[in-house]
Amino acid sequence: MQRLIFALLVLGPGLRADSPPPLAGRLRLGFNCSMFVGVNENDARASVRALSASIAHDNGITAEPNPQIFSGSDSIGRAVDAEQVDAIGLTTPEFKELADSRRFDRYLFSVRGEDPTEEYVLLVNRSDKLAQIGQLQGKSLVMVDGPRLSLAMPWLEVSLATAGLPQGDRFFRLITHQIKPSKAILDTYFHKSDACVATRAAFAAMTELNPQIGTRLQVLVASSPVIPSLFAIRTGFDARTKERVITVFTGVHETLSGQQALTIFQVTRVVERPLGALEPSFALLEQFAKLRPELAAGYRRRVRQSSPPVAPESR
Repeated sequence: MQRLIFALLVLGPGLRADSPPPLAGRLRLGFNCSMFVGVNENDARASVRALSASIAHDNGITAEPNPQIFSGSDSIGRAVDAEQVDAIGLTTPEFKELADSRRFDRYLFSVRGEDPTEEYVLLVNRSDKLAQIGQLQGKSLVMVDGPRLSLAMPWLEVSLATAGLPQGDRFFRLITHQIKPSKAILDTYFHKSDACVATRAAFAAMTELNPQIGTRLQVLVASSPVIPSLFAIRTGFDARTKERVITVFTGVHETLSGQQALTIFQVTRVVERPLGALEPSFALLEQFAKLRPELAAGYRRRVRQSSPPVAPESR
């Protein structure tokens, strides 16, 4: 989803009314601040500039030049209700706080292949001979932060609670945070940390680069597939413009410049999916609320009202 965000962020200002004829609706893009954790915005803008130039004259969409940046789902909800933003990039926990109001009716996801989901893995070093999560009590953990990991903390807490174990900050001796998956995985590889939580895709990529990583590290616990982020389009947004926006961004992979930009961002294409695609992710959040009610309540408050901090390399 981060890659989709920056494609939209750069493409949006370049969309103009040359051909086909311009539409009545003016697209106003927005993003929650959580979507920018771990991303160099300048690099992302440069990477998709060629794509912006190649398709701008073909779609007849006018867009506001500057996207709106929000701090939590409460501020997003107010802007959507006031019709001040038409399409918003946000994490699934943030979206869940807004989903019951029927504010949105179309949804875009970035995918690898055909799959918009992520799986989370709890990695440990095989030499430690750990067989179950309970053996990590009193150990150190590195959590990878970012929008693709937006459901990682709820998943980890559900895993601990299901095993009858205390919540993470009481179970682990130390929890540090890292925005670079490679650093978190290598810390576990080199025994600088006892375990890490990352995506299965990141682990697979690291293993492809260095097969010894796959040999030395093992997956102790894995999540079911979840969708961590999305781009939601407002229900009342001009219908013709909405259709063209969706057509433009779900078709970028069919152009050479589009393929080049998507390759840079390690995404195959952008797809539209119905709201039901988020049901497993919503179910995880509901299970988190049931098993860790106090922790989940604080988590929801941060999602609704706070600017997520950018995680330092460790803390």
